[in-house]
Amino acid sequence: MTATIWQAGTPNPVPLAASLIETRAELKTLSRTTYNLVYVLGYYAAGDGGGGVFYLDSADTSSADNYGSICVANDGARWKLVIEDGVYNVRQFGAHESNSDNYTYFNAAAQAAVAGSV
Repeated sequence: MTATIWQAGTPNPVPLAASLIETRAELKTLSRTTYNLVYVLGYYAAGDGGGGVFYLDSADTSSADNYGSICVANDGARWKLVIEDGVYNVRQFGAHESNSDNYTYFNAAAQAAVAGSV
Protein backbone atom coordinates (compact mmCIF):
# COMPACT_ATOMS: atom_id res chain seq x y z
CA MET A 1 0.00 0.00 0.00
CA THR A 2 1.39 3.42 -0.90
CA ALA A 3 0.22 6.96 -0.42
CA THR A 4 1.43 10.50 -0.93
CA ILE A 5 1.20 12.79 2.06
CA TRP A 6 2.57 16.27 2.60
CA GLN A 7 5.31 17.14 5.03
CA ALA A 8 3.99 19.73 7.45
CA GLY A 9 5.90 22.57 9.04
CA THR A 10 7.98 23.53 6.02
CA PRO A 11 7.76 26.75 4.01
CA ASN A 12 7.22 24.73 0.82
CA PRO A 13 5.57 21.43 1.72
CA VAL A 14 7.00 18.48 -0.17
CA PRO A 15 5.24 15.23 -0.97
CA LEU A 16 6.31 12.24 1.06
CA ALA A 17 6.09 8.89 -0.67
CA ALA A 18 4.80 6.60 2.07
CA SER A 19 4.42 2.84 2.26
CA LEU A 20 3.11 0.15 4.58
CA ILE A 21 5.37 -2.91 4.92
CA GLU A 22 5.34 -6.07 7.03
CA THR A 23 8.73 -6.29 8.80
CA ARG A 24 12.04 -4.65 9.58
CA ALA A 25 13.73 -7.17 7.25
CA GLU A 26 11.60 -5.79 4.42
CA LEU A 27 12.66 -2.25 5.39
CA LYS A 28 16.29 -3.22 4.71
CA THR A 29 15.37 -4.07 1.11
CA LEU A 30 13.64 -0.77 0.25
CA SER A 31 15.30 1.52 -2.22
CA ARG A 32 15.99 5.06 -1.09
CA THR A 33 14.49 6.25 -4.37
CA THR A 34 11.10 4.61 -3.80
CA TYR A 35 9.85 5.93 -0.44
CA ASN A 36 10.86 8.37 2.26
CA LEU A 37 8.32 7.41 4.94
CA VAL A 38 7.41 3.86 5.88
CA TYR A 39 5.12 2.27 8.45
CA VAL A 40 6.54 -1.10 9.50
CA LEU A 41 3.91 -3.43 10.96
CA GLY A 42 6.33 -5.51 13.08
CA TYR A 43 9.92 -6.47 13.73
CA TYR A 44 9.70 -10.17 12.85
CA ALA A 45 6.03 -10.33 11.86
CA ALA A 46 3.14 -7.91 11.55
CA GLY A 47 1.55 -7.22 14.92
CA ASP A 48 4.43 -8.41 17.13
CA GLY A 49 4.77 -4.99 18.79
CA GLY A 50 8.04 -4.13 17.06
CA GLY A 51 6.70 -1.94 14.30
CA GLY A 52 6.70 1.80 13.91
CA VAL A 53 7.12 4.74 11.55
CA PHE A 54 10.50 5.18 9.86
CA TYR A 55 11.66 8.11 7.77
CA LEU A 56 14.53 8.25 5.30
CA ASP A 57 17.40 10.44 6.52
CA SER A 58 19.06 11.13 3.17
CA ALA A 59 21.70 13.37 4.78
CA ASP A 60 23.02 10.54 6.99
CA THR A 61 25.64 8.35 5.36
CA SER A 62 27.54 7.09 8.39
CA SER A 63 25.25 6.02 11.25
CA ALA A 64 25.55 2.35 12.16
CA ASP A 65 22.55 0.06 12.22
CA ASN A 66 21.54 -0.34 15.87
CA TYR A 67 18.82 -2.92 15.10
CA GLY A 68 16.08 -0.61 16.32
CA SER A 69 15.99 3.13 15.85
CA ILE A 70 18.45 3.17 12.93
CA CYS A 71 18.10 0.72 10.07
CA VAL A 72 20.78 0.71 7.39
CA ALA A 73 19.22 -0.65 4.21
CA ASN A 74 20.98 -2.80 1.66
CA ASP A 75 21.53 0.27 -0.54
CA GLY A 76 23.12 2.21 2.36
CA ALA A 77 20.07 4.36 3.10
CA ARG A 78 19.51 5.24 6.78
CA TRP A 79 15.95 4.75 7.99
CA LYS A 80 15.23 6.39 11.35
CA LEU A 81 12.47 5.34 13.73
CA VAL A 82 10.13 8.06 14.91
CA ILE A 83 10.40 7.89 18.71
CA GLU A 84 7.17 8.92 20.40
CA ASP A 85 7.43 10.86 23.67
CA GLY A 86 11.06 9.77 24.14
CA VAL A 87 9.97 6.17 24.79
CA TYR A 88 12.10 3.38 23.32
CA ASN A 89 10.28 0.06 22.89
CA VAL A 90 12.54 -3.00 23.23
CA ARG A 91 10.31 -4.87 20.77
CA GLN A 92 11.39 -2.36 18.13
CA PHE A 93 14.96 -3.59 18.75
CA GLY A 94 14.05 -7.27 18.34
CA ALA A 95 13.06 -8.36 21.86
CA HIS A 96 10.35 -11.00 21.80
CA GLU A 97 9.02 -13.57 24.27
CA SER A 98 9.91 -16.38 21.84
CA ASN A 99 13.64 -15.47 22.00
CA SER A 100 15.68 -17.54 24.42
CA ASP A 101 17.81 -14.51 25.32
CA ASN A 102 16.73 -10.89 24.90
CA TYR A 103 19.79 -9.30 26.52
CA THR A 104 21.20 -8.04 23.20
CA TYR A 105 17.92 -6.36 22.29
CA PHE A 106 17.44 -4.71 25.69
CA ASN A 107 21.03 -3.51 25.60
CA ALA A 108 20.62 -2.04 22.10
CA ALA A 109 17.46 -0.19 23.16
CA ALA A 110 19.16 1.15 26.29
CA GLN A 111 22.19 2.36 24.33
CA ALA A 112 19.98 4.08 21.76
CA ALA A 113 17.94 5.77 24.49
CA VAL A 114 21.07 7.05 26.23
CA ALA A 115 22.54 8.29 22.95
CA GLY A 116 19.23 9.67 21.71
CA SER A 117 20.15 8.03 18.42
CA VAL A 118 17.42 9.17 16.14
